[in-house]
Amino acid sequence: MPSYQLYLLDDGGRIKQSVAFDTASDAEARSFAEVEGGERPKELWSGAQVIAQYPPRRPDASDLS
Repeated sequence: MPSYQLYLLDDGGRIKQSVAFDTASDAEARSFAEVEGGERPKELWSGAQVIAQYPPRRPDASDLS
């Protein structure tokens, strides 16, 4: 089972927190990463490979109603 590291970043791109976890696939890891850490910027890694990067999510007009 692959091991992953999700890095939660501050607005300057510095690591503020990390979460280590194992899942069966990159797809499952991406699903976990999309939810974990909320709207903060984050990066998902497996070993020395970046799997995904998530910029900070900003609310759009539909979120404000």
